[in-house]
Amino acid sequence: MQTQRLTPAFGHPSPHGPPYVSSRFGTAAGAAMGRAMGAALPWSVTIHTNQVLSRSFLDIFGYYPGMLIVSRNLYERLEKGLNALLWFGLGIFAPMGVETVYNRHYGNRLRAKYGMPSNLNQVRASLFRSPLKWFRQIGVDSPMQLPFEWLDPTFKGRKPPKQLAYIAKGLGINVAKLGNLLKNPGFRRDVMRGKSRIMLIDLGLFAIAGQLTFWGKNWMTERLAHRKGFSGIFKYTSADYTKQAAEHYEQQKKDRIAASIVVGVLGALGLPLLVNRVVQSPAKTGLVKSLKRLMPAFNYSNAIFMSKWVLLWNLFANYLTPEFLSCRDSNEVRETAWKEGVASALYFGGDDVFAGLGAAWITRNASGHVKKQLAKIPLLKPRRQWLLNGKLPLAQSLMRVYQETGANPKHPLYRLARNNAWWSLVITVALLGFITPLLNNWYTKQKIMSEITPQQPTDPRINPTARPRHAPRSGYGHPPPLPAWPLETPSRRVGLTPTGTNRTGV
Repeated sequence: MQTQRLTPAFGHPSPHGPPYVSSRFGTAAGAAMGRAMGAALPWSVTIHTNQVLSRSFLDIFGYYPGMLIVSRNLYERLEKGLNALLWFGLGIFAPMGVETVYNRHYGNRLRAKYGMPSNLNQVRASLFRSPLKWFRQIGVDSPMQLPFEWLDPTFKGRKPPKQLAYIAKGLGINVAKLGNLLKNPGFRRDVMRGKSRIMLIDLGLFAIAGQLTFWGKNWMTERLAHRKGFSGIFKYTSADYTKQAAEHYEQQKKDRIAASIVVGVLGALGLPLLVNRVVQSPAKTGLVKSLKRLMPAFNYSNAIFMSKWVLLWNLFANYLTPEFLSCRDSNEVRETAWKEGVASALYFGGDDVFAGLGAAWITRNASGHVKKQLAKIPLLKPRRQWLLNGKLPLAQSLMRVYQETGANPKHPLYRLARNNAWWSLVITVALLGFITPLLNNWYTKQKIMSEITPQQPTDPRINPTARPRHAPRSGYGHPPPLPAWPLETPSRRVGLTPTGTNRTGV
């Protein structure tokens, strides 16, 4: 489920690093180690460990329902529905397709080529009957789960013994054989080729989805509504108003479509080529050295699930670029900028911030036995890892708390950490899916009403019925009807309404 939305999360574990070690990007490693413990992980740990699952939770219960529920008319709702159908649908089926069509096929070729057992006798669980087991088994026996940094010929860092043992067990070999394979340039090159292709397939599919989503919605609305412009303001504006507001877009539409496609193609090709070139480069200094340090952040989970940094690249190249270029007027541009700015911050860091604040509150108000346990197993990360120079707390990952409490799902501290993690997601869902779009809708309506509703004279000598400009108005921006002037006939009282007609219906 390659779901979308900026900045990496600060407290989610990655399966490609030593347990209990925080990387320079703030992600605590250990998911794979948890699986290596032999016990099935609780659903809460699985969801909060797997970036795809936790972001999917935000999509399913926040972003997409919010878009559909607060839509202002049928046409806008159809546009949001197309967005949800293509992006979330592709997010579900892309990794399943990659796993079934490419990952297992290419992995079998590598195992045969390098003397690894081809039949590991693993039970392939059904996604629908045993989703937890299905997610746990994906990529376990794939050579593509090897992290990028281990495929780097210049890598001299430590390979955690537990991680080596876990990957070797999944491949059906011992640690010594895996170590020898990693010294083989041909093996490293073949695995790197497979990982790059998986990334290319992902980004290529989403590049297509981005173009179909945003340019397709404009085409669909224009055909169904028989009017041009931003669908979000159809209810309280005329066809002439939206057509005039969209003139600039219509003049540049062909150029914008071309630019959007170019960015999508370059984005799909650029990142896999960049990662492949950096990892296999023998250079040890300069820019290449700096880029090599970033490579762990691009490691996929379970060989086929995008990391947040790949999602970030995908967001800019295949989502935000066509979304902004397809905006039909200034109102849609402003709404998109506000929506994506807030949504991206919440999507990639909101639950981490709320979880940190919650863990800080729990720690500060703990007493008795819980307070003594927190001294041994803290729910907060060390202050040096906090944000804003140690002012914004960050919570330990739920995986780490689970491991520190002896993998006991009934432990009081684990329950506190679990509840805190879920509440952080619930708060993020509310802000992401409902509060932000409702504020967007309200502001756009107020802005347009102030532009297209004529102002009556406020001087009592000219207009005896004048009232303060801040007085409430009725309906969708219609000012209350004014009585006729003493010598004025009703037919002469002409004031344009938001729909472009006069109040007398003429």
